[in-house]
Amino acid sequence: MGLYILNNSSLPVDVAFAYSDSSCRSKSGVGWRKTGWFNVAPRSRRQLVSGYVGGSTFFVYAENVNGDNWGGDFYTQVPDDAFSWCWNTGCSTCTNVGFGRVSVGIFTFHHIIEISADNTIKHKSIRIKSHAKLKKGYRVGKLTAIPRKRKLKKSKIIKRNK
Repeated sequence: MGLYILNNSSLPVDVAFAYSDSSCRSKSGVGWRKTGWFNVAPRSRRQLVSGYVGGSTFFVYAENVNGDNWGGDFYTQVPDDAFSWCWNTGCSTCTNVGFGRVSVGIFTFHHIIEISADNTIKHKSIRIKSHAKLKKGYRVGKLTAIPRKRKLKKSKIIKRNK
């Protein structure tokens, strides 16, 4: 279970992402923590968050040594070195970059964000098994099968390596 980055480009990418964090909450509402940098080798996958990620929202930004980047329209400042800051934190030597929003469906166990060579980001969710393939210990809901006896583990942020 978790949130993964799949690097389908020919160069390594460095990834930063943001997630909901109540310790970063301001008067305006929801607080977000941004953290980076996670290095992902070409044609490989890296886990960013472990545990159940269903129903969560993340923001993701990736770049490679050629200056190619993947992101979106949610701008914040990031440093060159490893960091774990609240969304509005910045510095005089930071770069302003745009993160892309990733919304994960409620019944998703694994969510994979694919970095493509054509500068696009694709998403793939691995959902809870359908009722047609039930195993012992599962009960059938309206749309999906939900584990009956097992509790879902709380998500946990994986340590970065840069």
